[in-house]
Amino acid sequence: MYIKILRCDYQFIINQKIIYTQNNVYKILRCDYQSIINLENNLYPANNVYKILRCDYQSIINLENNLYPANNVYKILRCDYQSIINLENNLYPANNVYKILRCDYQSIINLENNLYPANNVYKILRCDYQSIINLENNLYPANNVYKILRCDYQSIINLENNLYPANNVYKTLRCDYQSIINLENNLYPANNVYKTLRCDYQSIINLENNLYPANNVYKILRCDYQSIINLENNLYPANNVYKILRCDYQSIINLENNLYPANNVYKTLRCDYQSIINLENNLYPANNVYKILRCDYQSIINLENNLYPANNVYKTLRCDYQSIINLENNLYPANNVYKILRCDYQSIINLE
Repeated sequence: MYIKILRCDYQFIINQKIIYTQNNVYKILRCDYQSIINLENNLYPANNVYKILRCDYQSIINLENNLYPANNVYKILRCDYQSIINLENNLYPANNVYKILRCDYQSIINLENNLYPANNVYKILRCDYQSIINLENNLYPANNVYKILRCDYQSIINLENNLYPANNVYKTLRCDYQSIINLENNLYPANNVYKTLRCDYQSIINLENNLYPANNVYKILRCDYQSIINLENNLYPANNVYKILRCDYQSIINLENNLYPANNVYKTLRCDYQSIINLENNLYPANNVYKILRCDYQSIINLENNLYPANNVYKTLRCDYQSIINLENNLYPANNVYKILRCDYQSIINLE
């Protein structure tokens, strides 16, 4: 497997965050202010080709986040200020027709990111200031259907970033200012029940992103303004103990943004202003351990998007403005060791 994460801001061709895996080639392209396509976050896997296109201010379609998989063609279209429907993030797969509609300022539904598959009808609605759900940011891959829902200021659920895969149903719920649970990023898989609870300003637990699976007990705790731990997104599985800690203004790690799929446990860690690691977006799958590390303002490593799988060690390093190497997107396999180095303004490595 080989993974590249490229960032080329203000480039003429691609312009940000390109991921190349060995089997599945994922590309996340961002080309802002381009004359041809103006891509943003375009995803190209090997088998299924996903594209997320953003063409702002285009004369033909004005696409944003258009998804084109290989087998199933997903489209997420954004045509703002259109006279017919005013779509945003409309999804049209090949076999199953997914639609994510955003019709702002409509008199009937005012949908955003509504998903209508062919067989199963998935709806991700964003109706701002609506009385029912008010969903936002829904993700639907080819095989597994992922949903990322956000419902701000709702009286019932108020979801944010809910994840629904095809086989295992993952939910990431955020219910701010709720009187019952106040969930944030609650994960409910199909077999194992993962819960990520956020109860801010609670007197008992004050949890955020607490994960409770059925068999294995995962906990992601956030206790803001606590004197002992001040954890956020802490993962404690039953067999293997994964921790994704966010301790804001802590001296040890300060992690954030942790991702936990059903089979493979992915971790996305962010540690701002930490003295040791300061991780951001670290990926830890179950079998192969992938790490995408970002350590801002660190004196030791300061990694960004560094990939460390379990068997094969992949590194995606970027070192700009270095006196020794100054490498960007350099590939060094050990057995399979790939390095993409970027070291901005650091004296040792200062990887980002």
